[in-house]
Amino acid sequence: TDLYAQAVRQTSLKAVHERMIAAIVEEGGGHSVEFLTQLRDTTRDPTRRRALQKALLRTGTANAEHAGEPKESQKGEVYVGSCDGQGAYVILGLHQKRLAASSTIVDLCIRVSEDIRDGFTAPRQRRSDLREALERLGKDDSIGFIRVPWAEASRLVVNAVKRTRDAGKEIPADARSAVNLFERIAASEGVGQGGSSEVRVDATADASVEVVRDLLEQPLYDYWFFDAGDLGGVGLRSSPGFLQSKEKWIAQARERLNRPTMRRKLVGMAQHMALWHHYNGDASHARTMSALARTTEHDMANSPLLLVMLEKTIALSRGVSRLSRQPPPVAPGG
Repeated sequence: TDLYAQAVRQTSLKAVHERMIAAIVEEGGGHSVEFLTQLRDTTRDPTRRRALQKALLRTGTANAEHAGEPKESQKGEVYVGSCDGQGAYVILGLHQKRLAASSTIVDLCIRVSEDIRDGFTAPRQRRSDLREALERLGKDDSIGFIRVPWAEASRLVVNAVKRTRDAGKEIPADARSAVNLFERIAASEGVGQGGSSEVRVDATADASVEVVRDLLEQPLYDYWFFDAGDLGGVGLRSSPGFLQSKEKWIAQARERLNRPTMRRKLVGMAQHMALWHHYNGDASHARTMSALARTTEHDMANSPLLLVMLEKTIALSRGVSRLSRQPPPVAPGG
């Protein structure tokens, strides 16, 4: 509205004033009413005054018609991606303004325990454009998208903004417009920082090593292992050496990876996937991931999640893509 307000006062742009006023009406809201009222009261042209009065009536009618509608119906749809092995995921949505003929695609890439990595907005998009983007991303079996309420997606963004700023970083320039949109939605929905109210910790959930092995066999978890950067950062080889047993390497890795930064990442990954599975209707997997987040936070060295990810790391170093197909473990001292 502010940009249109400046432009519509310029006589040199008189030829497009009508289209600008139509755009202001389409945007709606209190600011639009306030600006159109001010413009109507200050113009001396009777024809223009009548046109502005009609615009005001359309704006007021639109605001009244939508005031009682559920907020979700006004905003299009938004999807949250599964989390990769480095703790990154994507939020992808189609935000629709009331009465607008087209919508805006919003995209953010977020790291669960760190910052907002990047993002963008693309105006004048349609639902078919969103579907095409989801299908393109979904060709990789390790990425899954589920639809969530806008309030839930906004909470994820609000938390990510806080982490980014707490780390002394700036929101990437390309991501600012998307972040601003989610922050506005969060404010309108009364969403604050913190965990999701949808996912409850179940103390009876089965988060045994066997259950976690089965869960991490799913394609969604193909990249849940430790890469050379993770291991080299704590002085570890990417797999057991020729004279080192698997058990000794895992014990060493458990000790060295047990650091605050890695703990926050693994806990964040488990929490995110608990939310993802919840909205995907996988209650059992959601409870398992929620329990893993809790056990990893309180005792990371003995976390089943840490152990299974280390087992996957070894299996991949041997050219095996699934734990169920890896060679039998090497005997201690072998």
